[in-house]
Amino acid sequence: MTGLWIGLLALAIAPPLRGPEAIQALLTTNQCLGCNFYAADLRFRRLPKAQLAKALLAEADLSFVDLRGADLRGSSLAGADLTGADLTGADLSGANLSRAILTRSRLTGAQLAGANLREAYLLDAIDLDLRQAQFCEATLPNGQFGPFCQLPPPSGR
Repeated sequence: MTGLWIGLLALAIAPPLRGPEAIQALLTTNQCLGCNFYAADLRFRRLPKAQLAKALLAEADLSFVDLRGADLRGSSLAGADLTGADLTGADLSGANLSRAILTRSRLTGAQLAGANLREAYLLDAIDLDLRQAQFCEATLPNGQFGPFCQLPPPSGR
């Protein structure tokens, strides 16, 4: 059984960790699937290839954090500060990045399919690829402010 399947099985059995316990688990094992890091201070941490699928990272301070190759699928990063974060190769598919601050974040090869970037601040983001991403009222890397929305078709259609 792979580590991801074991983590998902543990998540189904036990309630998600939160607060200091979640941070300790992440720093010790580099994974915390579905954990609650709401408004946590994780600035300047080195977390390459961290397993954080379905994690609650809303309002967290993730400035200058190393998340290269991290699995953030389906995570909530709404209102998170990702200033200067390295998200090279990170999987942010289906993640909620609404109101997130991504100023000077490195997004080389990051997967953003189905990501919600509504009102995200993307000024000076590096290597940002918005194909297939959902974005409404986002500040784009070229400084333009887009009041437009590109929403995916409803499921089942």
